[in-house]
Amino acid sequence: MNTNIEDKLAIEERIARYNHAIDSGDMVTWMDCWADDAIFDGIGKYLVGKPAIQVFADNYQRDYGSNMPAGRHFTVNIVSKINADQASSHSYLQLWSTGAKGARIAFTGVYNDTLVKVDGVWRFSSRKMVHDKPS
Repeated sequence: MNTNIEDKLAIEERIARYNHAIDSGDMVTWMDCWADDAIFDGIGKYLVGKPAIQVFADNYQRDYGSNMPAGRHFTVNIVSKINADQASSHSYLQLWSTGAKGARIAFTGVYNDTLVKVDGVWRFSSRKMVHDKPS
């Protein structure tokens, strides 16, 4: 199999694991998605380094859980460009909230990611989420 295809599939898998982990509250797996010196830029936060991202993870349920019961991150139309052990990836995001009143889209946006392959595993070195502006 073409290595580029294997890497693209591995990046899509990383994005899916990120979504499943944050939606299920598995913050250990979610933290494993990040490189040590990663930058997370989204939802009004600009966090540099894994320790700062860990603080976000530790407080995620408290800060966002009540506003988003049973949140479901859907990332689609993933396009990645790979250059050796570095990659850029762009995708669309829909964040669904499900609860007693049914399902609704909480917001939509775009992810602009850079990833690095560390010990054979793709991890986010930068993840920027840009909310779509209401028209």
